[in-house]
Amino acid sequence: MLDLFRKTGGPLKDETLTFYPEHKPGRSPVQLGAPVHLLKLIREELDDHRVTINQNTEEIQANHEAVYQLSQKLDKLHEMLEELRGKLGTSNGSEPQRVEPMTLREQEVFLLLYTANGFISEREVSERLGVSDKSVVQFITTLMEKGVPITRKVHYQESYVKLDQQFKELQAKANIAGISPQLTLALSTRGALQ
Repeated sequence: MLDLFRKTGGPLKDETLTFYPEHKPGRSPVQLGAPVHLLKLIREELDDHRVTINQNTEEIQANHEAVYQLSQKLDKLHEMLEELRGKLGTSNGSEPQRVEPMTLREQEVFLLLYTANGFISEREVSERLGVSDKSVVQFITTLMEKGVPITRKVHYQESYVKLDQQFKELQAKANIAGISPQLTLALSTRGALQ
């Protein structure tokens, strides 16, 4: 209305304000004697408002779509994090998840990594267990595929491996790897775990 006030060049005339109280249903403002130029200005103002409302509606719709897509991406990221937690031995952050069953040799490699303090070379694992370097690489790869979180690094062309510390703690509490106590005893008496 302020724009309308500016377009007419001053205050509205008394007659333009009085046609509204006289308005009766079924009669147009022109029939009631409203000035035509004023009605055109009102129509233009309303058209401008409609255009603005439509533009705002389109912006809101575009923002809603962007928020929806972001929400979908966050859901996907959450699923990936849950999957990663599962591979690290916990689901929902509290309940330990068991790893897939291991062969006897895989259990031996696991126990050697479990008892090691920090990184140990794959060559040392090979020597302690009396198997080839190639076999150790395969056992470690298989353990990782079965859900055991092992960190592998290369230093001066030699590979080193380490069992995740949190996983070690979970193993100590719940034996999530399903390691046989008899195997642990047998390996420790052979001196392989020292």
